[in-house]
Amino acid sequence: MIAGAIAFLTGGNFTRLVGTLLSGIAIGAAGAWKVQTWRHGHEQAERIERAGRDLVRQVENRDRATSAYLKEDDDAEQAHQAIASSADAISGRPEYQRECFGADGLQQLRGAIRNGAPAARAGQGVPPPP
Repeated sequence: MIAGAIAFLTGGNFTRLVGTLLSGIAIGAAGAWKVQTWRHGHEQAERIERAGRDLVRQVENRDRATSAYLKEDDDAEQAHQAIASSADAISGRPEYQRECFGADGLQQLRGAIRNGAPAARAGQGVPPPP
């Protein structure tokens, strides 16, 4: 039976056998190429989807960091305004023309140190005026 199939395909001719084998190889290679293309396309789609998820995660992290920074900045600004307003009220007194710090000024300074202004806690020092 196998001998009959080979005889039919080749027709008893070696050239026809080689042509049939080369055709089979070409068809198999084309099929394998197509399967690889599909597999590569699927992997590419997965990579793009992963990159999209990573980008969304990065944007969420950036938004959280921005929100935290703005809150800390607002807290520091409020602390700075409170300290600046009390310093302005105290520094207008006549005793400051003779001394750097009076009793009220030292009390305000000690209170700011004890309570720890947000900028001082973060190691940034006293925030500059706006």
